[in-house]
Amino acid sequence: MPTITDAVDIAKNQPLVQYSFELAWLDAQLDPLALLVKDAAAKFAWGGSVTTDWVRSYSNFNPTRAAYCVFVYERAKSSRHICLVELFAAPPATPNKTESPVIETPAGWIKISPLANDPALGTLASTLVLYPEAEVLRYRPYRRCTMRVQSSNIPARIIKVFHDHQGATVNENTVAAWEAKQRGELSFNVAAPLGWEPESRRLALGLVPGKPILQELLSAQGAALSERMGRACAEIAISGIKPVSVFDASSQMTRTREYADELTTLLPQLTDRIEALLNRLAVMHSAAGRNTLRPIHGSPHAHQWLQQGTTLGLVDFDRFGLGDPELDVATFLGEMDFERMQHSPAIAQAFQKGYEAVYGVLNPDLITAYRTHKRFAKVRRAAYKPSPKIPEKVLRHLLRTEECLGIK
Repeated sequence: MPTITDAVDIAKNQPLVQYSFELAWLDAQLDPLALLVKDAAAKFAWGGSVTTDWVRSYSNFNPTRAAYCVFVYERAKSSRHICLVELFAAPPATPNKTESPVIETPAGWIKISPLANDPALGTLASTLVLYPEAEVLRYRPYRRCTMRVQSSNIPARIIKVFHDHQGATVNENTVAAWEAKQRGELSFNVAAPLGWEPESRRLALGLVPGKPILQELLSAQGAALSERMGRACAEIAISGIKPVSVFDASSQMTRTREYADELTTLLPQLTDRIEALLNRLAVMHSAAGRNTLRPIHGSPHAHQWLQQGTTLGLVDFDRFGLGDPELDVATFLGEMDFERMQHSPAIAQAFQKGYEAVYGVLNPDLITAYRTHKRFAKVRRAAYKPSPKIPEKVLRHLLRTEECLGIK
């Protein structure tokens, strides 16, 4: 079985080879794109000061896409001034080069656009005009932009702009969670639904009060907080909420299969190894049988939690649906696997303990299966970070994924 030391051999004669120079250039210690973004931003007045640096905040490599690399750059200390950078192997067509200049580089042609010009988020420009003081919290090119809006005219809120109509489902699930909170079924705070606008593909949510808990969670006292979080999360599963979405074992296997297909396109020599892992997962889900699905958050990792005084808050019900409660626990445990902190194991155990104290005993094999899915998602993410070290990083995460199932 290959190990990390075989990374170079794994990459030979594979699709990654044709991008070896480009990936090395993009991964240079002194970011070669940052100065180009800075010059374009200054020329077209995207963010003011010519002397202000721009930093890379997101990157994605996908050789099957016309723009084989996509980046997000933000002006230092600013959440408003953001640029989308697309890298093409051939010169792209652009209707207005004054708004989105195209520049030739050693790695191909880059197209630099202001945030508002995302080609898949057609209503983002009008949203930014409507909310000129918006603070962008999270932007994923072609998919979604989440921002905080606060002005003298309206109460503070979260605005999400989608590329499709997924926001309608998120809105329905948000309403369901909010109504459960009003019925007293949830002890923690959730966002108030403020409406979905299908024409603008824009979702509005109330702010959940509180501050992020990650720093306190990872402290020596974090286990007690984690147990409270587990208890709170389990309240969802025993509530009367009826989500409109379903995210069961079959859905998770479908998603992991998609990730596997993408990985084996990049690194075909890993096909047998990845197939063996997916077969083991399928057997585990089959052995677990058909369980009664319960409402679950879908992604209750540590970054989704807030705390105001002694009251917790939980945000982002985007993956809210009917599923196995083991998925929520495994999601939290899976994230703790990658928090290389001394107290992480105790924090993870405390979350499961708190969850089971409210919900009841969970299936440990099903937790392991879902935890493996979460680790495999890390494998896939490692493959899509533009770097010549992709094979090494993929193998490192694949080893950890196999360890979760006891594969040696």
